Amino acid sequence: MLYEYFLEIKNRSFLIIFSWVVCVFTCYFYKEVLLFLLVKINYNLFCSNSFYFISTSLTDLFNVYLKLSYFVSFQVLIINLIYHCLLFISPALFKFEYRSLKRLVFVCGLFYVIGFLVLNRLVVPYIWEFFISFQSQSQGVSVFFEAKITDYLAFYVVVYTVSTILTQLFVLILLVLDSVPNKKTYIRTTRKVFYSSFVIISTLVTPPDIISQLAISSCFILFYELLAMLVVFKAFVCKS
Repeated sequence: MLYEYFLEIKNRSFLIIFSWVVCVFTCYFYKEVLLFLLVKINYNLFCSNSFYFISTSLTDLFNVYLKLSYFVSFQVLIINLIYHCLLFISPALFKFEYRSLKRLVFVCGLFYVIGFLVLNRLVVPYIWEFFISFQSQSQGVSVFFEAKITDYLAFYVVVYTVSTILTQLFVLILLVLDSVPNKKTYIRTTRKVFYSSFVIISTLVTPPDIISQLAISSCFILFYELLAMLVVFKAFVCKS
């Protein structure tokens, strides 16, 4: 019996590694398309004739293609790893445990998709437009911005990582709110703590201006209140 477990782990590990290698080669084959989609996020800047990227080393563009292929393949690897882990442990779970685990994976995936769309449609374009706007506001000083393609990729990876962590943080908050017995009392007593945490997080992840910090904090607080209402409503429906 133990040998069968090790054999299944070995087979699944081989499938995961093989799929990752295939994904890396596939992403590198479509490297120009991936880079175009990454740049096209900033559509307004992309359509501007004065906006372009530079490379200061002979291997910069090659390194960007490799890092971009690895980056996309790593996201696919995580999804594939979660899928295989779920299949591996599912025979040992009760039906309610399996349904709870599937629900958790679905919620994590849903929050990830929402965060990914908000990141690419709103956050990244806003950050670029915010910082680039300073060169047009300079008085008497000529400032021209030339972005390195390597810096752009590094910037996107950092912002993407922060966004993914924040979305899964809200999943954790949802689990905490759903697990406490007296939900209304817990939400009422911990609301100030969550609000203060959201203000601190928004200060750390937003551009250094008060409008951006207030806007992101308000979005976090609004989303938290929606989660709290959802948890309380679910508890009310289950009791009735």
